[in-house]
Amino acid sequence: MPDLARILHCSVDAILYAGNGCGSYRRHMTVADAREALLLIRRIGDLLGDDHPVYDTIIKAINSTMNTDIRLAFTNQAIFEVFVAEFLLHCLHSSDYVDPRDVCAHLKEQKSRAYLPDALAELGIR
Repeated sequence: MPDLARILHCSVDAILYAGNGCGSYRRHMTVADAREALLLIRRIGDLLGDDHPVYDTIIKAINSTMNTDIRLAFTNQAIFEVFVAEFLLHCLHSSDYVDPRDVCAHLKEQKSRAYLPDALAELGIR
C-alpha cells in the first residue's frame, strides 16, 4: 500500500477511503527537491549579486512568508535544514505531497525530522 500511495501521490488513507484525495496533489516534493530549490535561489544571488534588485525581490518575497530569514539559512547548515522543513510545510499547504518516509530518511535536523511526520499525519498523510 505505501508503494502504491507513493506512485499515486496520495496517502494510504486516501486509497483505503475509496480514493478521496488521490490525485489531488499538485506535485510530489522530496527533501532533495526542497534543498535543490533553495540552493537554486542562492545560486541566483551568486549569478546576479546579492545586491541585485531581482534577487532582493525574491528574498523579500520568501522572507515575508517564512518564519526565518533565508539569507541566514544560507550561512548556517543547521538553520538551512530548519528552512528546508519550513519550505516543505509550505509545500504541504499548497497541496503538494510530501512522503513522511522521505522526511525521516533525508531530513538531517532532528527536531524538524520529528515534527514534520506529525504535521503530515494531521493532513492524512502517513
